[in-house]
Amino acid sequence: AACTRTWGNPVDGPSGTLARHDKWYISEAVRNAGLRSVKEIKISSWHEAKDYLESLSPPLSEANPVIFKILQGSSSEGVQKVHSMEQAREIIARELGSASQFGGQIGKILIQEFLSGQEYVIDSASRDGVHKVTIVWNEDLRPGNGIFNLYYGFKSMDPEDPKTNAGHHRLREQSARRNWPPEWRSRHGGEVARGG
Repeated sequence: AACTRTWGNPVDGPSGTLARHDKWYISEAVRNAGLRSVKEIKISSWHEAKDYLESLSPPLSEANPVIFKILQGSSSEGVQKVHSMEQAREIIARELGSASQFGGQIGKILIQEFLSGQEYVIDSASRDGVHKVTIVWNEDLRPGNGIFNLYYGFKSMDPEDPKTNAGHHRLREQSARRNWPPEWRSRHGGEVARGG
């Protein structure tokens, strides 16, 4: 941060760091800004997860799955498609209390509705209120190697309040041409995606 300030560039404080790395915090910021966000709940125990999953209508099944995500995961770490209570219980027992790839202890898990449809990734940068889209990707995720969302390929698309930031946003195209953001990240990230 000190080096960045030396060059006259603004620096994010602790809340900026949190906004780049905590998926729940990011979703709350999106909701508080009045934008649509994926339906989700943050849990810290099997009891909380069980209560929520049992309340789903239609019930949890192959036809009505949910997504589990760890809060500080990156590059699909901790992202799992869940279609049964048994699978949910196994994942929570394995993930809660374990260490993430960055060394932090996983104490909470997000449970999100499953969104189907074409996914786009939009990378952007902002400075002093000027916003630029740097690239738009048509992301192709397919099941493979035991992972439900393995990166199969990226296709660059033609590109047609933080005042200074970089962004990496995902947009899922739903039926009836409704777009829904499954994830917002205030960080650079288009080229760092890793399969698996």
